[in-house]
Amino acid sequence: MASTSSVARGLIDLGEEMEAAIAKLQLTIIAKPITTTPQVPTTADVEAMFSDHYRASPQPVEISYFPPDFILQFDNKENYDKILGYQILTDNKYTFSLTPWTNDARCHLEAWKTPVTIDIHGIPPHAFHHKSLSVLLDPYCEIEAYTMDKKSGICTVEGTA
Repeated sequence: MASTSSVARGLIDLGEEMEAAIAKLQLTIIAKPITTTPQVPTTADVEAMFSDHYRASPQPVEISYFPPDFILQFDNKENYDKILGYQILTDNKYTFSLTPWTNDARCHLEAWKTPVTIDIHGIPPHAFHHKSLSVLLDPYCEIEAYTMDKKSGICTVEGTA
């Protein structure tokens, strides 16, 4: 299976700017269009929905498009909670379901399907162990079988990716 974002985040240094963006997303709501109209909603349509139909409600500080969804950014937890509590936003043209943003928003996992054979050369003697293979390959494939030839220093792995 694919690695989770927390594992992937641990493998790379995101930097202060990226970490700040991720922290900001904690006050973000995904607005998913759930109406079937011939016209696809735009960011301007979502802005108009708030100004025309939700005037007395907290307004997002930023609205962005994450096709086919919209990202509603709020500046504080109280405003975020109030809008999220609506569960649905609607006007005369569109209806949106609301869900909190997560770091795995719209990600999905799929089973490994492609058979692979991997030959690994130059494994040091102290790393000739299944645990070494797991650390190296688990994010990329599912190990089904392996053979370690210490004489040649080659490990052959059969699996799916």
